[in-house]
Amino acid sequence: MQPDMVVLAAPEIVGLPSVISVLIAVGVLAAALSTAGGLLLTIANASHDVYYCMVDHRATSQRCVKISKNVASLNTGNILFLVGAAFSLAGSSLFPALVLGVFWKRTTQRGVVAGMIAGLVVCVYYIVSTYPFFMQLTGFAGARWFGIEPISSVVFDVPAGFAVAIVVSLLDRKPDAYARAR
Repeated sequence: MQPDMVVLAAPEIVGLPSVISVLIAVGVLAAALSTAGGLLLTIANASHDVYYCMVDHRATSQRCVKISKNVASLNTGNILFLVGAAFSLAGSSLFPALVLGVFWKRTTQRGVVAGMIAGLVVCVYYIVSTYPFFMQLTGFAGARWFGIEPISSVVFDVPAGFAVAIVVSLLDRKPDAYARAR
């Protein structure tokens, strides 16, 4: 039995009514549709903004909507990758800094900056060296680490950002009382 079927069959296996299985299936479908809808809205809004701001400032609302619909209906694989890559880039540089800045009083400014740069560099390197478009563009091809897709590079960048921020903060002098109190 496939893993997703086990999840749907789990309520039946433990003796719960079949209505619970239906509710789980509906929840999974709703989550998938809301994610897809959000990405399509992002694609349509981005294409509207690019068209209106960069191509034709005098475009009517109907023209912008038509362009947005056309772009959203095209092969969205590359656009979805770019949206995912944007989240990976943001997460790789901001997440370790935010978490350490809030929860670890020993974090220093140099540590945070070094962690942000390290996470960003690892993210950009992994995406550029493993995504086919960038490999073709640069002629540089790297191997996928543990078979992880380029869009999921955050699995490597965030730990790298944490590690570098922690090491640099420990090597740096301790923050003064004023910095720790903030």
